[in-house]
Amino acid sequence: YVYKDKYLFNGTIRRDGSSRFSPENRWGTFGSIGLGWVASEEDFFKDNIKGIDYLKFRLSWGRLGNSNGVSPNLYQQGLTNGQVAVFGENVYTAIQNAYIPDPNLRFEIVQGFDVGLDLRALDNRLNTEITLYNKTTDGILTSFPLLAGQLPFFTNLGKINNRGIEVSLGWADKIGELSYTLNRNFSYNRIRVESLGNTTEFQITGNNGVNLTNSGQSIGYFYGYRQLGIYQTAKDMLTQPQFSNSQIGDIAYEDVNGDGIISALDRTYLGTPFPPYSYGLSLSLAYKGFDALVEGQGVAGNKIYTERRTANFATLNYESNRLHAWTGPGTSNVEPILDNTRGNNFLFSSYFLEPGDYF
Repeated sequence: YVYKDKYLFNGTIRRDGSSRFSPENRWGTFGSIGLGWVASEEDFFKDNIKGIDYLKFRLSWGRLGNSNGVSPNLYQQGLTNGQVAVFGENVYTAIQNAYIPDPNLRFEIVQGFDVGLDLRALDNRLNTEITLYNKTTDGILTSFPLLAGQLPFFTNLGKINNRGIEVSLGWADKIGELSYTLNRNFSYNRIRVESLGNTTEFQITGNNGVNLTNSGQSIGYFYGYRQLGIYQTAKDMLTQPQFSNSQIGDIAYEDVNGDGIISALDRTYLGTPFPPYSYGLSLSLAYKGFDALVEGQGVAGNKIYTERRTANFATLNYESNRLHAWTGPGTSNVEPILDNTRGNNFLFSSYFLEPGDYF
């Protein structure tokens, strides 16, 4: 609904049903509301503010149910073929449970709120959009074994929050017969696990323990030892925390818990594989029927796991960084000694992480 080209309203309501869920949880009511105010259409704005051609403030809220990601009827017990046995001259296939059902399986709920503004100025040559958003996904549809080696359990598990800002800025103009447009955009997104199940202590490990998911942190953040340097001399071995079998030339890790030794308790947050920052740039040119476009985009703030460097089954085909391996005091404070029998140097740590930034 639009009133006097100044006041904007839109709303939706929907009733969704899915046979993937039990009759008690099959239906959900969802919707959205949006409000807008075109301030530049107000008389006081036209009379007092020059140079701004269009200014609109907007906010919206929405709630949506998601049933994707699971097969139908998982709230009921399903069967599958099991072991095969021979009795006399006959072969029989056993029937076993395919998974552990959850009778309370329901819609995954996505709820979001955003506020922003749209602006055009200087005879519409300058344009910008700014949006702040906050989106929460609750009751995520997923599966996991209740105990190691058991059948999968399909359920609604956890709450994840995404919040951030998106900004775009553009300029369009002409110089004689040359038209050009320059656009830039930037976004920041903070992803945070609010809860997993009914306890904040619940954790999910992945990639052989390299990635960890728990409440209060990003999804699947890198979890390991933080490298401080290399043990250079016998004095270092006497004065710095270490494993019981650490040697000169090994990686020196941070004693995170401050107990004077290095152990599994010193593993900590090392960064996220998901870039919190992203940005882009584009330039378009047009001249007498010819046009050209240049685009670029990038991310920043994430880490990349160089897992290939953890292989220690052969003493050949090393990567070039190992040319700078420690060979004596002062030769390197980053690359450990070139010795594949030093197992402590192959524990997952910040040594195996690289910045994921690029443009």
